Amino acid sequence: MRLAGNTLAGILVCLASGLAGAEGVDWVAKGINAAPIAAGRDAEGTALHVCRVNGAGGTVVLGEFQTTGEHPWECHAGTGGAAQTYTDFDMLVEAGNADVAYRWVPGHATGYPQHSVVAGQLPDNAGRWLVCTAVNLSDNTMHPGYIYDENCVYAAGGRQAMAENYLVLASNDPQEATTPEAQPALEGFNPAGILGTAAVKDFCGTSEGLCAATLPALPQAQEAAAAPAAN
Repeated sequence: MRLAGNTLAGILVCLASGLAGAEGVDWVAKGINAAPIAAGRDAEGTALHVCRVNGAGGTVVLGEFQTTGEHPWECHAGTGGAAQTYTDFDMLVEAGNADVAYRWVPGHATGYPQHSVVAGQLPDNAGRWLVCTAVNLSDNTMHPGYIYDENCVYAAGGRQAMAENYLVLASNDPQEATTPEAQPALEGFNPAGILGTAAVKDFCGTSEGLCAATLPALPQAQEAAAAPAAN
């Protein structure tokens, strides 16, 4: 898993509008009264959300769940070459902090944006699990998962699937575990192209400011920019 940190090459134009009504993110236990973050949609149009399971040996499994539909409140994760089902999990929700924001930002291969949300560490400090969502080309649905070995790995249709182009969840919440650095996507990276695909446009259009080409600045950076210069 190659997740070494570097400075993101180039400056991308932000497509989202401001921070009005934005929210931070948080992990809470299944069933807590909170708003799960939108992370995809299945073939029936049912909203999919991000779940996290603490596995054996200190591992972390990331997958998807839905609150309605055929299999509500089940965490489905692509791992071990198949789709696994878990009934006890944490869910990623809006933290209710209007001073910070989260966005789905384009990624490719092992490329990810600055302040990508860290869902957990791999055993023996071998790396980090970052939250992603990708298009399943067979049915044009979108499914959340995790970045591993140059792909966003997710569960769809009862199996494990992978995609090298995806969206990565990033947050400028200083209280949330994120990557301070970015990892450049050096080949085949076209953020506008990823955001312009039909399935991604459909997903991003469900909420204003849900997706962006880059993440708005951290609150501290905004305050520093607005502060008068010292004499």
